[in-house]
Amino acid sequence: MLRRGRIFLPASTKAGKTRGRMKWSREVNLFIMRTYYYVTKLETDLTIYRKKLHEHFSLKYPNVIISQQRISDQKRAIERNKLLSQETLDRLKEEVRKQLEDEQTNNVENEKLNSETYSHEYTTLTPQTILTKKTQQHTNIISSTQTSHSSTQTESITLLLENEVDILNTNPTEGATQTQEVKDKFETNLTMYSGMDPKARPPLPKLKYSSKLNELIRLFNNDILVDYISPDTQLSDVHTLTYCTAVTISEQLKYKIIAIEGNARHKKNFKPPWQQRLEKDIAKLRADIGKLTQYINNNRSKKVVQSVEQIFKNTKIHTSHENGNKKSQEFLDTLKQKLALKAHRLKRYNNSQKRKNENTIFLTNEKLFYRNLIKPKTDRDNSNIDIPTAEQLEMYWARLWENSAKHNDKANWITEEKERWDTIEEMQFDDVTEEEITTITARLHNWKSPGIDKIHNFWFKKLICLHKTIAKNLTDIISGNQSIPEFIATGITYMIPKGDFSIEASQYRPITCLPTIYKILTTVITKKINSHIEHNNILAEEQKGCRRGHMGCKEQLIIDSTIMKHATTKNRNLHCTYIDYKKAFDSIPHSWLIQVLEIYKINPIIISFLRNIMTHWQTTLKLKNPPNFVTTRQIAIKKGIYQGDSLSPLWFCLALNPLSINCIMTGRDTD
Repeated sequence: MLRRGRIFLPASTKAGKTRGRMKWSREVNLFIMRTYYYVTKLETDLTIYRKKLHEHFSLKYPNVIISQQRISDQKRAIERNKLLSQETLDRLKEEVRKQLEDEQTNNVENEKLNSETYSHEYTTLTPQTILTKKTQQHTNIISSTQTSHSSTQTESITLLLENEVDILNTNPTEGATQTQEVKDKFETNLTMYSGMDPKARPPLPKLKYSSKLNELIRLFNNDILVDYISPDTQLSDVHTLTYCTAVTISEQLKYKIIAIEGNARHKKNFKPPWQQRLEKDIAKLRADIGKLTQYINNNRSKKVVQSVEQIFKNTKIHTSHENGNKKSQEFLDTLKQKLALKAHRLKRYNNSQKRKNENTIFLTNEKLFYRNLIKPKTDRDNSNIDIPTAEQLEMYWARLWENSAKHNDKANWITEEKERWDTIEEMQFDDVTEEEITTITARLHNWKSPGIDKIHNFWFKKLICLHKTIAKNLTDIISGNQSIPEFIATGITYMIPKGDFSIEASQYRPITCLPTIYKILTTVITKKINSHIEHNNILAEEQKGCRRGHMGCKEQLIIDSTIMKHATTKNRNLHCTYIDYKKAFDSIPHSWLIQVLEIYKINPIIISFLRNIMTHWQTTLKLKNPPNFVTTRQIAIKKGIYQGDSLSPLWFCLALNPLSINCIMTGRDTD
């Protein structure tokens, strides 16, 4: 084992740092080629041979972490560079041919024996006897391979270890032990986080997709979570189960769950070693060029002379095929060429690293990739720009949101709107179904920023065993049979600058992240309201937003462009008016939001629920400009629409729908 481990010891540099390059010994090369011939059946079946070759290699050398591609590259290098002679390769092929023939003969005999004794053993066969028979067969195969050539005896035994692993994995107690281990860890997390405020829980990491992740999710859906679900399970209990499941799976996949304080330390830009080394060399060359230039200009102080003598000593040779430097100007030319070479190399490496980083960002976060493309260059470093304080943010946004307002419900146009829709039928309310929850969660983006509860959409989407319980609890909450959890309508609002970072609080756009369970709840309501609106054709035709089958802004832009083009072509006068409502989302009174639902005959159960949950709307403002972090107190939303979910834009369009209808009616009267 010691010798096997030393085969892959990487060479050491002077500083003692290890390089990642491996030294492939003859023994390893023999094993790779012999295994390659074995898994491909003497190159007659190349189907997924790299995976099989990698599995055998991992069994032989478990301490060596190496990719399938690297082993395949080494196999090609052996053939291309003739690291093994043709005689050796022929001998390996002959040994593998004999081994394959022996295995085929044994398989035929075993099948014949099994067919003769099948009727007798059928009633007495047990899993233990199957395991015993497979072990005996495996022992016979190992014994037959011990007669192989001495130089490949170890490889032959290693090749058969895969069968042994498969036999041992059939032991049912091993899977039960792993399940119990995961369940114990889940119960520990359940004890730790039950009753804890969701805002105080540690954030969850984004997980990379893997087969083990899918296995763990399947384990929780089929074997673990079903034991914790009952008809009395409340929504807060489902929320805790989801969080603890996410924590347990993350820990099983070796992710760290770390509690981060409000103002976490900003990570400094880390320069890789190659960049530090090149920048250091460039700085030294520039300093040497400056000293040598002073020397040539007869500014020869004692310190300059000493430095120049050291430069002459270190740069005697310009190139290997030219004579050595003798004049000061020749030394200066050598230094300048070295500087140009290093600077060009640094630029080339930086461009290569930038491409790699952009490719990684594109694969993991496509939205961030495009955002960085259009980001102005002045935004690259904003650490010295002043930003609003917490008090300034609170003063501006609290004045906008916390001052409640009431609309004039005696206006004539409101009476006319009531009369216009008085004849439509009242919307029906049906219980939320499991299929609705599955459909809604399937459309969610897996790793979008979570709300204060730290749970990503991924977990509500994948834990399908909870969908039925979630549907029942959402029905109870909407119907008023279950109290609304306090955290469910609490958001985190990130302040995004409209342009550059500014000291003015009004120059930031609020983007609110809400708990996923709240977004699922409002999406259910949105779908039900949308069906009622479409059935009764309530929204004005000119309102393109929030309509299924419409592209909103794109359609309006195409219409405007077509009208403009038509007027230009026909030389006609055209008068257009574009109206932008300042802070429209944030200025609508809550009293009007409720009354507009009553006008359009939305079900009273839904109206009662929305009236109740509006009292729970609150958010915390956060502004990040590293190393500066600003966090405000919780601000109650007493005016305006709570943005961040699918119900907000539809509700906003309903609130403005009477205005659209009045504009249409006014235009008709004018005509």
